[in-house]
Amino acid sequence: MSGAALVAALLLTYGVDRHAPDFGTPRRAAEALATTSAQPAGDSGPTATADPGSPTPSSSPSASVSPTPSGSATDATAGPSASATTSASASATLAPPTTPTTTTASPTTTSPSPSPTVGVKSVVFSGFRQTGNSTAAATATVTTDGTGPVTLTVAWFTGEVSGQAGTQDGAAETYRRSGATQYTIALDHTFQGTGCYWGVQARTQPASADGGGWEQLLTRRCSIG
Repeated sequence: MSGAALVAALLLTYGVDRHAPDFGTPRRAAEALATTSAQPAGDSGPTATADPGSPTPSSSPSASVSPTPSGSATDATAGPSASATTSASASATLAPPTTPTTTTASPTTTSPSPSPTVGVKSVVFSGFRQTGNSTAAATATVTTDGTGPVTLTVAWFTGEVSGQAGTQDGAAETYRRSGATQYTIALDHTFQGTGCYWGVQARTQPASADGGGWEQLLTRRCSIG
């Protein structure tokens, strides 16, 4: 049911109050009814009407951040650190490069101990003999004036003429001795040649004062014939 109908019903039920305000003309009564019906149901308080002449309040402005003035405490605090960093960078940049020092170890050269000087006095053969159809044996004695090392080289020969070495038979043999002043070396050889004379020769290093040793013999197969 509308508000106007509700008011009409109440007036008819209870009658018109003689003390009710005089609305005057029908226009004023309609305005009063319209005002009454515009109130929301259940709201007993007066309706607040915004004053059109009052300005709408604006919200308070947000606090603005003032720019940091030049030369503020922040700059003052950062200044020394930045200055020190710049100075350190400049020093590191302008410093001359350091040339590394290289140390080269000199090799240690150990001179070999000089060999004792020695002189060979003589080389003598003894007991040169035929021991078989193609074998022979002999003994070489080397005498020196010191204990230094001595090298003895022995070669065997076959020939047809007495007093001549002939042809070397086989490879030469080498012996090295040291630590004494006399050396006795037993020798033996198997001949490959067919000459009637066998010979044995010895040379030394250092060279012997007598020029070395030499021996020759006539084989039995030639002396029998």
